[in-house]
This record gives sequence, C-alpha cells and structure tokens, in this order.
Amino acid sequence: MQSIRHPEPTHIEITIYRRLMYVSLVKRSFVCSLWAIEAKNGRCQHLYRDNVIGGVAVRVLKLGQTRFRIDAPQQPENAMKALVDHMKDVFKLPLTVLFEPFGLENYRRFLPIFPVCYRFYVYSSDKISEEELQFIKDNVVVEWQAEFYKSNK
Repeated sequence: MQSIRHPEPTHIEITIYRRLMYVSLVKRSFVCSLWAIEAKNGRCQHLYRDNVIGGVAVRVLKLGQTRFRIDAPQQPENAMKALVDHMKDVFKLPLTVLFEPFGLENYRRFLPIFPVCYRFYVYSSDKISEEELQFIKDNVVVEWQAEFYKSNK
C-alpha cells in the first residue's frame, strides 16, 4: 500500500451500506486507491490471492493498478477493520465515514471499525428510532463534522 503513486492523500473514506462497502484513499475529491469489500461469495474465486492484513487472513483480487476487491462473505466487518487500521497506521490520515445502517444485518458490528472519525455522515432511508440514532452517536466520536439524516416515513 505504501507504493501508491498519488502523493499526499488527504483522508481515508469508508462507505458502508447494504449493497456496497468500500475503503478508499482520497486526495481532496480524487480517489487514489479503492478497496471494495465483497460481503457475498463472488465469482472468479480462482483469481483471488490469499493475503494477510493486520493479522487477518483475507482473499484479495486486484482489479486494476489501484483497485482491489476483498472477499469477505462471512464477516466483512473484520476484513474492513483490519484494512482501515492498517491504512490509518501507514498513512496517518483522518477518517470520513458514510454510513447507512438500515438494510444491514446487525449494523452495530460495523461501529468498532471507526470509533473515532473526523467526519461522520449517517443516512437512513428507513425509519430509524431515536434510540438507535442515539446508540450510534454514543459509540462514535466525531472530531469535526457530523450529519444525521433520517427518513420520516
């Protein structure tokens, strides 16, 4: 990861919602490198390489020079946490988190991935209770900006 050719990235961005989970290294608004977390069994399993990130065994598929896919159908939160922790150690950058908790099975398991973040955006297209929203607020420390959108449906 240290050989990424985009100098001076500005932050690490984490996106988590039902259909898409990824971690990217970003310079302003340009994605320097993107790691997609595949939470269901993907195709082309023979193309994946076994790897270890932060002590966690993962299967990685290189999609391009700076694009990767991690196969993690059983516990995607473990692979994502290992990747985020590794990137934080290597790059020493703040986290921006885009989180849509509903539609995810047991969304609380993802909160330990980003206990502290610089910017935190929670969007819920489903109706979210005040208790659930408060649980999220109580378990994530936001250093600068937080935005919570919930549907009134």
